[in-house]
Amino acid sequence: MDHKDDEYVIAELIDGNKMTEYLWGESDKCDEYQEISEAEAMALIDEQRERYNKLLGIAAELAKTRKAKLFKRGERHLDRLKAVAEAFENTEFKIVAYLYGVCEDTSLTLDELSDMGLTYRIVNSVRILIEKDKLTTEQ
Repeated sequence: MDHKDDEYVIAELIDGNKMTEYLWGESDKCDEYQEISEAEAMALIDEQRERYNKLLGIAAELAKTRKAKLFKRGERHLDRLKAVAEAFENTEFKIVAYLYGVCEDTSLTLDELSDMGLTYRIVNSVRILIEKDKLTTEQ
């Protein structure tokens, strides 16, 4: 990537992964990226935002359907779960909060979450929270 040492560039990973990063020109990472325009970077960010909003919808719907079936007063539990999820600003954290709440009280598995198209990072975050609960309960 050609640039001045003090230039701040927008780049995308060369191997095709959808990741943008702002880099200083002298960064060792520059060889792993190709420079893209700000418009291309904004399009990638919008694409990612749209994807995560869809995943948030899936997580909220799972919470609504699975929790309501589990509890006679499911709406009260759902309201609590929604309040926890909405306390986060980060969409990914909201998704994890919903899914952790569902997985801890239902038979929904991590494999099922993966099969629904949820990202590895989201599914792994839910797994870590579940395992933490198991460790805390066993102690």
